[in-house]
Amino acid sequence: MSRFYYIIILIISFLSGCKDADERYHVGVIGHAAAGLDVDRVPYPGNTQESMDYARSLGAKHIELDIQLSADGHWILFHNDFMDFHTSVDGCISQFNADFLETVAYHGFPNIKIARLDKIDVGGFETVYLDLRHYQPCNNFAHIDTNLLYSGIEQFIESHTETHICLITNKLSLLPFFNSKGVDVYFEAQDFAQISQVHTLYIYAGFVVRNKNISAQEVTQIRNWGAELIIFDVKSYEGNKEAMRKNPNFVMTDAIASAFILSQQP
Repeated sequence: MSRFYYIIILIISFLSGCKDADERYHVGVIGHAAAGLDVDRVPYPGNTQESMDYARSLGAKHIELDIQLSADGHWILFHNDFMDFHTSVDGCISQFNADFLETVAYHGFPNIKIARLDKIDVGGFETVYLDLRHYQPCNNFAHIDTNLLYSGIEQFIESHTETHICLITNKLSLLPFFNSKGVDVYFEAQDFAQISQVHTLYIYAGFVVRNKNISAQEVTQIRNWGAELIIFDVKSYEGNKEAMRKNPNFVMTDAIASAFILSQQP
């Protein structure tokens, strides 16, 4: 009886696996913070060279990196507003010089340090999306110096001519500025209503929006405009499926390995 029971379970599992195997979506995959921010899911902290190398080993062609300015004007790879959750240092990236930040290790990874944009290797990736974390909470949201923002990015673009470098921002004022520099800029919108507004007023490369804030019908309308859409805030296999069923151009995901299982695109 027990043996028969396990045979039935195996058959059901096999059939379920076949069903999932047939479910594929023509949606591209972007690794959030390279290979994801959840260290319980991936072996390295996000936004590090190790995370990029891991994403590359999985076959990733497109990654997103979060970048913030140091006190001395260098772009640093880091996601959170404050450093204490991931490191032993209190405060913000914008309070410290780059030389010091490069010595700061991630919790649980003593040999993995915070990375600088101008020192990373993104060879082999087709597209790198740089998410500009240009607000500075420790500096009371200091005024944005657009020339300072662009100087380090321009150098990065010029030194990576075989990789398409794009920018992501939620600041409308930056769209015309970066467009004037010939950089592809994706606007991170709150919802479809804001996308509709920006669509009629600004030049953009595409939009980025949270999975929970966009419907399949709204995705279809955006794509009918000819606009490219990236859905983000996706953290699991089921989340990947939910987002991909809406048929955006890309899903930016923390669950990168399972996204490749579901995607027909690399």
